[in-house]
Amino acid sequence: MARFDPHFLERLRDQLPVSQVVGQRVKLNRKGKEHWGLCPFHHEKSPSFKVNDDRGRYHCFGCGKDGDIVTFVMETEGHSFPEAVERLANLAGLELPAPDPKAAERADKRKSYHEIMELACRFFEAQLKSGNHRAVQDYIQLRALSPQTLALYRVGYAPPGNQLKTALEARGVSEADMLELGLIKKPEDGRAPFDFFRDRLMFPISDRQGRIIAFGGRVLGDGKPKYLNSSDTPLFNKSETLFGLAQARQAIHANKTLLVAEGYMDVLALAQAGFRYALAPLGTAMTEQHLGLLWRLAPEPILCLDGDSAGQAAAQRAGERALPLLKPGQSLRFLSLPEGQDPDDFLKDQGASAFSQAMEGARPMSEQLWSACLAEAPTDSPERQAAFWNRLRALADSIQDPEVRRGYHQLWRGWYEAQFFAPKAPAQRTFAARNQTGRFNLRGQDTRFQVSRAPTPSFAPGAPRAATRAATPARDSLLVRGLEGLLLALTQHPTLLPDYAEALSKVHFPRPKLATWSAELLDAALMIEETAADLDTEALQCHLNAALEAYGETERLQTLANSLAPYASRESSDDVARSGIEEFLTKLQEQQARDEQKRSQIEQLKQRVSGEQT
Repeated sequence: MARFDPHFLERLRDQLPVSQVVGQRVKLNRKGKEHWGLCPFHHEKSPSFKVNDDRGRYHCFGCGKDGDIVTFVMETEGHSFPEAVERLANLAGLELPAPDPKAAERADKRKSYHEIMELACRFFEAQLKSGNHRAVQDYIQLRALSPQTLALYRVGYAPPGNQLKTALEARGVSEADMLELGLIKKPEDGRAPFDFFRDRLMFPISDRQGRIIAFGGRVLGDGKPKYLNSSDTPLFNKSETLFGLAQARQAIHANKTLLVAEGYMDVLALAQAGFRYALAPLGTAMTEQHLGLLWRLAPEPILCLDGDSAGQAAAQRAGERALPLLKPGQSLRFLSLPEGQDPDDFLKDQGASAFSQAMEGARPMSEQLWSACLAEAPTDSPERQAAFWNRLRALADSIQDPEVRRGYHQLWRGWYEAQFFAPKAPAQRTFAARNQTGRFNLRGQDTRFQVSRAPTPSFAPGAPRAATRAATPARDSLLVRGLEGLLLALTQHPTLLPDYAEALSKVHFPRPKLATWSAELLDAALMIEETAADLDTEALQCHLNAALEAYGETERLQTLANSLAPYASRESSDDVARSGIEEFLTKLQEQQARDEQKRSQIEQLKQRVSGEQT
């Protein structure tokens, strides 16, 4: 048994869920986080054999058999320990290590390394708690991190200079061990080694057992790189590690939910808001090892990505990497935040309740990849549409599980047919046709009620209405619901349009469809002012109805008018509508003023931190 390094055995157990190994011999049924089946070690009629991937163990309540993947292969197939490990290594695709008589010695060395990393973590924690470093205290205050959150994740501070190296040397840690663990760095020009992390907020990275194996550090000013992570060491492999796992395991088990964010601060912000089941990769793209670990924790992890181009690109890469590995009941969901926002911004602006609603609307992977492929290139000709389909088909073909692969082919083919080949609905009459200057002509009887544009197919044809709505989590946010109420009120009470056109023109709309709806209302307001007594009210109402239909989701908007924004209802009087519009615009202006003040304070803090560092 001493042939195998304990680290290799840990990797083997991490790579292979016990349900996968046991499931080759026992038919298992999943119930929550556990699997149940008929015990292979004794005859029974009702299942008493439990398999728990989170613990990596199986247990029979009938005969008392208990063990892990190695003992299961030994007892069911009659293999010796080395033979069982060799069989499992082949199954996991891991190269079997050569016989090593020094395995026990290396195990002792790893234990020593863990002790050194623990000393480093305590040093960083003590530096933060000392209160002697104003810049890091200012940053923590700026990010509104609570003492409880800092303690939970053992956040610390790496001071300038070589103070960590000095402190560890005083505890008898050798320079060679510090170099091996990435705590110090030796310059190529022959100068003395120095602390790898200096003047940074420190995030300890732990393994599944909670042992410190690496660190990540965030710069406090405008220095580069913004984040600095430990390099791979005998304890740490970034492609197999997720930040926050030890802290999140219990919450993941209790909530049957798992969130994957982009970075350390995202995980802390989510945990502080009550979402303790958040994890993050460590400065690298999602790997197959990451995905395997995530799926052992939850069947459909939710990837929460920033609402910028980088976040969408990361979503696309993660989806394409996950596709070949999909299995029945095992997939990913995607939560894309509004453009320019990360989880911390979203939570501060809209609160935990809105984030929970956004989570409920996370997209299935089929919708995420469809949308991403549709945005990659134009589809305005048969040739381009065919290229789009070939791209989708190639993605579906990469799925290894035959049933899941067939499901994706059928689903995407149905959406493709509906998107490009479904019969077009009859064109609706609109307010008026635009003349050559791009303005409405309400006077000319020959040009009224002409087709201004063909109807645009909705996202993911064939998908349920709720799934389409879920594709945009921000649509359910308080801000977006408020903007919808504003536009709905002006649509239902068009005589108020001229009074609020100027204010409407200054509002920023976070979604293209909202902006398009607003533009239609502004055009109508302009024409109301220009035509005055000659205004054709029937044509006006026809145009406004068409704009409302183009925005879509009329049933949900009606619910909105009945509950959250009654002033927007058609049954409300103009006075009630006016009062509601003015109240919302006032709140919107106040929020914009607070946002501007916040940006100013952040800039001032940055300048002060930068000045203190120089």
